[in-house]
Amino acid sequence: MKRKQIVIHGCTGLKNSGDEAILQTIIQQFGKEYEITAISKNVEYTRRMHTGIRIIPDEEKICKEAIRCCDLFLLGGGGLLQDETTVFNVVVWLKYLKYAIKLGKKTCLYANSIGPVHSSWNRRLIKKYLADVDLITLRDESSAKLLEKIGLADRQKIYVTADPVFSMEWERRTVNAVDTHYVCMTLRHWFDMVPFIPARICSKYHIRKPGDWQKYKAYVRTMAECTEYINRELGYGVKFLSFYYGRDEKVARDVMTRVRPTKGVKNELVTGEYLTPEETIQEIASARFLVGMRLHSMIYAIKTGTPMVMIDYSSKVRGMAKLNGLGNYMVKIDQLDSDRLREKIELMLQDEEHLKKRLAKQQRVMKEREKENKRLVDRLAESHRGI
Repeated sequence: MKRKQIVIHGCTGLKNSGDEAILQTIIQQFGKEYEITAISKNVEYTRRMHTGIRIIPDEEKICKEAIRCCDLFLLGGGGLLQDETTVFNVVVWLKYLKYAIKLGKKTCLYANSIGPVHSSWNRRLIKKYLADVDLITLRDESSAKLLEKIGLADRQKIYVTADPVFSMEWERRTVNAVDTHYVCMTLRHWFDMVPFIPARICSKYHIRKPGDWQKYKAYVRTMAECTEYINRELGYGVKFLSFYYGRDEKVARDVMTRVRPTKGVKNELVTGEYLTPEETIQEIASARFLVGMRLHSMIYAIKTGTPMVMIDYSSKVRGMAKLNGLGNYMVKIDQLDSDRLREKIELMLQDEEHLKKRLAKQQRVMKEREKENKRLVDRLAESHRGI
């Protein structure tokens, strides 16, 4: 029996651990039953990171031909439909979904976070095209509320499930106690976003809005002070994990150069173009705790039962924290300073045993919720139209 063809349009190829973990999980779950084609921003990179699927470049002619031949088009997962980083995101990510709808293909917005969406034009675009999507699965309730606010409230096709990575298969490696005497920190670029300039241009030419240089310097200073507190008062080294290769390590290096050394304590940067999601998860699994900014560092910590304090820079981080009852261990980016971070770390350590029990429970809950993603897609694939 011929397997059904799925085309996936997501963020693979950008060298981001979370996005690669999403695709890896989809391959694990769907690969035996479906022929998978992934649209990649970097074909050679995706080919090296993933096997068993067809990988095509993000070129309109090639992608449209793949969509014409597919049975099902998936957009996601991830936080794709938002205009916080750049106003162009929504148009870019709706492009192939729009074409799949035009051809009458079965379509799914798969395990997405939606928002923030500031532009009224982008809200209209989302409402217009998602109204014609057969299935929408979301990884937090706040995204569902935003769609309802935009004018999409069809609970017959909108489901709050969970991020695919909660179901990603990985093997915990046993390590010596001496190799676990560290804290993980996952920082990201943030004060280099100009809404009307594409993100890649801002990154390449180090463009920032007026005042953001000062905000960035304050952010770096705060994280350096937090690192010194962890080094001197808690006695742990810090491993700075780069989730987005080529970007996150720049922030980490800026922080590390400001940290005054503590005798007997070592801080280090963990980065690599082909660092796998499993390797990054293992680092977090073996850590004393996590100070995280990347959304998928929170998901990795929940998967591994690692206590954490999160920096809230986006609605998707807030949504994930709220969904898992972790709001008490979070600092808003616009309120970030070393005193608040220290308070949250001390609270987290005080609540550690309770928190570990909560994380163990939430890993089971979220993994079960995540299974609904595939069950719904399977129903859609087998249906005549809709689910």
